[in-house]
Amino acid sequence: MRAWLAHDVPGAESLRNQIGEDTGVFRSCDCGCASIGFLDLLDSPAQGVSIFEIDAEIVDENGASIGGMMLTIRNGRLHDVDVHSWFDDFPFPSIEQVRWHQRNQQGG
Repeated sequence: MRAWLAHDVPGAESLRNQIGEDTGVFRSCDCGCASIGFLDLLDSPAQGVSIFEIDAEIVDENGASIGGMMLTIRNGRLHDVDVHSWFDDFPFPSIEQVRWHQRNQQGG
């Protein structure tokens, strides 16, 4: 999360300040993917959801794209990391498996 939020885009600094050693997460999907949600928002209203301006592409050891991640924000707070891949039971990727891209742009 720190690497993802290190990008200099609007709102990143506020989100960085929400990450600490005691930040709680939970598996937010039952399908076997590695999607996570942040515990402090379980009881928060569902309004005001947006997507962080940086997308995360997941690559294999050869650099081929095998999935991606999207960070959602709700009411200005970290909400969820949606992990999607071409595989079942995909683990949360290591930082070496991630390529960062500005949303709606190619390259990174």
